Amino acid sequence: MKGPNRTACLAGALLSALCLLSGCNRPTLEDNNRAHLTPHERQLLGRKLEERTGGFSYYVPRNWEIIEVEDSPYRVAIGPHRNGYLANIRVSRESAQVNFDYYLRLARRELGNQVMGTGVEEDDGFTTISGVKGRRWITHTIQAGERVWHAHYLFPGPGNVKFVVSASAASSQAILAAEMADAAVKTLVIR
Repeated sequence: MKGPNRTACLAGALLSALCLLSGCNRPTLEDNNRAHLTPHERQLLGRKLEERTGGFSYYVPRNWEIIEVEDSPYRVAIGPHRNGYLANIRVSRESAQVNFDYYLRLARRELGNQVMGTGVEEDDGFTTISGVKGRRWITHTIQAGERVWHAHYLFPGPGNVKFVVSASAASSQAILAAEMADAAVKTLVIR
């Protein structure tokens, strides 16, 4: 091949090589996470909440708002208000100089002190699409006379950091809230 066609082919090959090396058009970890969700889970989720200072991101349920609240250093995802309770997902980041298994024992004891009545009703392993393995605990409380469903997802982070993702909703919305929370937390990326 000679002339302009050869030059165009070489230029195209060079651009393709540069793109591969620089990462252009390479899906991000978050894009890969969304790709591994079921079609139903993808329908449940909307936009991404990214907290660079907190070292995490995840996709919030569709049509939920992302707001700042006074009692949290990180933004909170809020959903519909049902039966006197505002559905929400919030992330906390804690430093604990203990291994993750010991942290789980301490956290479960602390949760037992905070949750009057039922304690932890379900205790399951939970793995994000990015491969972070943790635990999911389900509890119920009574707030303002209404039964409230809570899911607590606990994950190890880098170094001594531990992450707790808490989701809650009125118990009348628990089935849908559980689906949305599980889908959202599956997309959690910890940096």
